[in-house]
Amino acid sequence: ELLGVERAALVLPETEDGRLAFVVPWEGRAVVGTTDSPYEGPLESPGVEEAEVEYLLRHVRRFLDVEVQPDDVLAAYAGLRPLVSGSGRSADLSRRHAVVLHEPGFVSVIGGKLTTYRRMAQDAVDVIARHEAREPDGLRIGPSRTHRLALVGAEHQERWPALVRQALKAGLAAAAAGRLVQTYGAEAGRLLDLTRARPELGRPLAPGLPHLAAEVVFACETSMPVRLEDLMDRRLRIGLVAPAAAAAAATEAARLMGERLGWSGPHREEELQRYLGGLGRWREGIQPGCVEGTS
Repeated sequence: ELLGVERAALVLPETEDGRLAFVVPWEGRAVVGTTDSPYEGPLESPGVEEAEVEYLLRHVRRFLDVEVQPDDVLAAYAGLRPLVSGSGRSADLSRRHAVVLHEPGFVSVIGGKLTTYRRMAQDAVDVIARHEAREPDGLRIGPSRTHRLALVGAEHQERWPALVRQALKAGLAAAAAGRLVQTYGAEAGRLLDLTRARPELGRPLAPGLPHLAAEVVFACETSMPVRLEDLMDRRLRIGLVAPAAAAAAATEAARLMGERLGWSGPHREEELQRYLGGLGRWREGIQPGCVEGTS
């Protein structure tokens, strides 16, 4: 509401250093990004730099003519982007990946980014198909078919309205039912199966939060989270879209995750305290130096 974006993503056409920036509506929030700065710190904990936050907000104020300040930011995240090496500014280096065949059976994918993972995999398969004549059983390796295959959950979209009706029948509020299908697509049926088997999984993780307890169990069964942080921020994304509710949700999420993964009581408590201790750290102790491709 503050930025005036609902369904349309915006491109901020030229930043002061000749780049593009974006404002993208996502799960009831506006995601603003990105920055691009060299980083030389620990690989396991890239941080958000105060100057980068101000850089993005400054361009939002300029192009959208709104008064947005750091206190309006709900959450921030940073990540490292590997680039194919070259000279000059990192912002000028190609964002494209490279697929290199070193010798038969040894292929490297260099550079790239998470959002193009499928094209990276396609190119790797195609390189193998061109250079490996036959597999040991004599079957020929064909080119990648990934561009003709739906993502998990994107299949059978004609059935999605029926899934919404099933969710409503199971007692979910209209907004929660719509969000479940919009988020998981055809996989929403599997979450509803969990709530039928265990009705308590149909409750929200925390008051006022749309995320269901069943989503914790489903994530543990399908996407291999290892830490509570993996689940909260990288699977359910609660820490990014609803940070004020993350602390309340984390206790129940840790209990369910520990139950599913066989954590001991001390292990569960350690994970919970580690996650709670990191909430809001980006705001309290913004790190010097930053990262390739921060948002």
